[in-house]
Amino acid sequence: MERSNWIAAEKTFFISRRITWLFFIIFIPAGIMAFIAQNFNQTWLAVIFPWLFRASYVLLVISWIMPGIFILLRVPWLARAWLKGIMLRISIKPWEEYSRTEVFSTYFHSIFISGFMVLAIIAFIINGRLAK
Repeated sequence: MERSNWIAAEKTFFISRRITWLFFIIFIPAGIMAFIAQNFNQTWLAVIFPWLFRASYVLLVISWIMPGIFILLRVPWLARAWLKGIMLRISIKPWEEYSRTEVFSTYFHSIFISGFMVLAIIAFIINGRLAK
């Protein structure tokens, strides 16, 4: 793998890791705030936690849709680096050294996770329109 591709893969990995951790850092306190707001009648928390949930959902959408976008852009080594940022058990090495199974796994996970997220977005949109 060229040096510029390796640097891009490392940067992609670190961006993915930051977005994933930021999701958890926002989502968990939002859940705690929601619990406190419901059980202890804290109205000021009831105003804050929906915004935190929305921000965490946006981070989750970005985190899960990016591998598929990288596959569509024909840069599977970046999709692999992004998946490494989401899941710890994936090895990161030069793209040319991957076996066929690892390449298939990259394509499968990228398309599956992104497809699932697109279907979830469509379901939320349809559910929101039906609720009105």
